[in-house]
Amino acid sequence: MNIDIKNAHTQFNHVVYDEVAHLLNRKMKDLPATLQPTAHMITKYQHMSFPKEGKAVDEVMDLLHNEILTYNYRANHPRAFSFIPGPASELSWLTDLLTSAHNIHASNFANAPLPIAIEHALIRYLSEKIGFDPSQSGGVFVSGGSMATLTAITAGRDAMIPISQMSNATVYLTAQAHFSVAKALHIAGFAESQLRYIPTDDLYAMDVTALEHQIELDIAQGYHPIMIIATTGTTNTGAIDDLNHITRIAQQHRLWVHADGAYGLSHILLKKVNNY
Repeated sequence: MNIDIKNAHTQFNHVVYDEVAHLLNRKMKDLPATLQPTAHMITKYQHMSFPKEGKAVDEVMDLLHNEILTYNYRANHPRAFSFIPGPASELSWLTDLLTSAHNIHASNFANAPLPIAIEHALIRYLSEKIGFDPSQSGGVFVSGGSMATLTAITAGRDAMIPISQMSNATVYLTAQAHFSVAKALHIAGFAESQLRYIPTDDLYAMDVTALEHQIELDIAQGYHPIMIIATTGTTNTGAIDDLNHITRIAQQHRLWVHADGAYGLSHILLKKVNNY
């Protein structure tokens, strides 16, 4: 197969340049926060045919900009109040482009020493900001919050109980926990019957008295409590669980605490924080 390298290079530059210009020149506040397609348009793409030959890149980009990507919910719109998935920067996607283009394989230090060194340095920085001892802290960056939750819960499961004894384990959370938590627990092998949903108080934070009572009740009935899922800023209400009290209960009963800080914990990076 013959490939025109020069033309492909020029076309790639053209696409990237045009996309950057498109994102930077539009004013997000002047766009609708959401624009829904007609039923006819949805049907059109649900039953679209797949041609044997592809379209030119310019045609594809025009279709994306003028139709496919126009009809959606703009998570990074100023009127999408407190909605997390919208990136703050219109150009943050360039890092994904660079990662994909260079195909960085970071499975071990020898493969990508400098990118991994940067990752380690940033993990130490974040650990210090949280108040952890960097020498006792560790972690990895993953694709998003759902994968982070799954990774952390799996780590907690493995630290607390052998797989062969999982059927007797119990986990404690509230209905305010992010929906990814229940999914992660399911993937990690926990049955619905092993989850204990603790009531919340008037501020939608975990009722620590009810938590302690449920743990003691489970122990008396022969269960093995292993993990508490706490939240520092729920998605629905911004509620923050009493981490100090929850940690004391966990230490008393030798439980793992998974603190979901994806929403509220970001305030540690601010110079000024308003307390309510």
